Amino acid sequence: HVAVKLLHAQLSEDRVARNRFVRELAAIERIAGFCTAQVFEADVDGDRPYIVSEFVPGPSLQELVRESGPRTEGSLMRLAVGTATALTAIHRAGIVHRDFKPPNVLMGPDGPRVIDFGIARALDNMGRTLTGNLVGTPAYMAPEQFTENAAGPAADLFSWGATMVFAATGRSPFGGGQVFAVMHRIRFEQPDLSALPPELLDPVRACLAKDPSIRPTSDELLWALLDQTPSHTRRPPDPPATGDLTVPPFTGPPSAAQPARRGAPLVVALILASLLSLLDLAALFVAAGKPADTAMAARFLVLAAIYTGLGVVTLFGVVATWRGHHSGIWAVLGSRLARAAVGLASLPFVTVLPMTIAAQAGGLGLILLLLLWTLRKPATSPAPDTVP
Repeated sequence: HVAVKLLHAQLSEDRVARNRFVRELAAIERIAGFCTAQVFEADVDGDRPYIVSEFVPGPSLQELVRESGPRTEGSLMRLAVGTATALTAIHRAGIVHRDFKPPNVLMGPDGPRVIDFGIARALDNMGRTLTGNLVGTPAYMAPEQFTENAAGPAADLFSWGATMVFAATGRSPFGGGQVFAVMHRIRFEQPDLSALPPELLDPVRACLAKDPSIRPTSDELLWALLDQTPSHTRRPPDPPATGDLTVPPFTGPPSAAQPARRGAPLVVALILASLLSLLDLAALFVAAGKPADTAMAARFLVLAAIYTGLGVVTLFGVVATWRGHHSGIWAVLGSRLARAAVGLASLPFVTVLPMTIAAQAGGLGLILLLLLWTLRKPATSPAPDTVP
């Protein structure tokens, strides 16, 4: 038993349709065999292009739910993990499906299979639209597909979340009716997720975020479903019924440390810390150029060497922080506080201008304030989606 897919005769001369058919074949061949139907034979150059693929003996998710009702907790979680695994394999192959929905999930005896890549696109070809028109099924499309006709991997995650709501409830999460009404609900309203089991609620809510930049990747979604370290998972609060529809950011895989947020406070703090550290490094050269024949000059030389060492630690912390490591922030904070402590301890032995003390104190206070503010901010600060 095999499945044969033919390009409709009246579309055989349509270059766009034929190219889409060819693209589907290329997409299927690049994806791991466990998540889609494998291709046995194909001819895309003849009068009737066709693809002969593995036959999956099972109904689609849409048919199964309509005939047998919504999925229960156990079968729903198996479906969620299986389809998330398939999306991970699809995205790692460099493919965006663009039309992930219940009819395109076949419930085979060995697990769900994702099919119909007829409107899939390679990630490296994302800048070009296929037809210039809306492509996909509106009830399961992401908000950005309506405004920019742009579909990256995040759009598939939104469709996955909507599909899981259908599997749990038997209805589309954003209802039916006129296309523009559905589009408006997808862009500005939140679906009812009360039917989802607790372990699926947070991943689905995160995938249905209006802002694609704060949705999880397929890898992060799979890790969240497997729930490796539940004590580190943070559940986003329920979205409000009306008004501000801000969706909290997804925390990502629990085992991965969140990177330092490169906002304006962090940038200003790092620039200021770098400047003060360079001044400390310059102090060593100034001290080395003075004669060391007095006790005062020797003390100043030792003090400048300590300042230089702390300045180097600060600069390493700046680099580490810019690369996303929170440990770098603590290195900057610790070295600047140590520098202030050494400076205070040396006041009885070394004469320092009041202007220098004020500048160092002000700079230190500003650096501490900005870095502590950065630490208390979330790793991702998405712009809220608000109903006009």
